[in-house]
Amino acid sequence: MLKRNRLIIILFILNTLVIVSPLITKDRVDSNNELKHVQFGFPIPFITQDQSYFDPPFPYNMRIDLRFGESGLIGFKVLSFISSVFIANIAGLYINNLLSKMQ
Repeated sequence: MLKRNRLIIILFILNTLVIVSPLITKDRVDSNNELKHVQFGFPIPFITQDQSYFDPPFPYNMRIDLRFGESGLIGFKVLSFISSVFIANIAGLYINNLLSKMQ
């Protein structure tokens, strides 16, 4: 039962990290053209945002803009999100396996 609870906790933490990753990750842009497709998310970017209204000095590390009225959410890539969750779950199973072997 302890191993199952540990797995659930590990998977919960990793999946939560994937969900909040757009708030944490940055995307480096080097030109005005790249501002039209700024990508966020981890391990695979799954949110694309148009931040062409912003005029930063280049190169610049962009963060997601939560004021969606002015910027604009261009896309949410469902397959990339599912792939990120899948990768996180595989990593969670691997971590749980390693912890089981250490005991």
